Amino acid sequence: MNQRLNLNIPQNNTFLLSRDILAAADRLIGMKFGMGTLDDMNHLKNKRILSVADLLQDQFGLALVRLENVVRGTICGAIRHKLILTPQNLVTSTSLTTIYESFFGLHPLSQVLDQTNPLTQIVHGRKLPNLISIFIIFYL
Repeated sequence: MNQRLNLNIPQNNTFLLSRDILAAADRLIGMKFGMGTLDDMNHLKNKRILSVADLLQDQFGLALVRLENVVRGTICGAIRHKLILTPQNLVTSTSLTTIYESFFGLHPLSQVLDQTNPLTQIVHGRKLPNLISIFIIFYL
């Protein structure tokens, strides 16, 4: 960014300075009047390729958010009804299981199917719950 804005600021300086804002505004005004070039957002150098691990990490984060909502709802219900809570009552693996089942079952990366045999999708759908349960038992 320093190179693009013609600034001589050390790389270890990670906070925003007033001259950063002024240089960015100057560049935007210059681009408005035809000076400088726009970045092509469809160019491959401006793209980030997500690995399967990144996609799984995103899904795991989503599962944890859902689990948090379930735990909050359970706690609120237990307080209202004056129930005694245990960790087994609070935390269930259903949110993790459903997220991973949907990821491995519906995501385009997991749909490696034989295009010539239409029954392959049915077989894939039957194998998936077994793989998910093995994955959850092994890793959780």
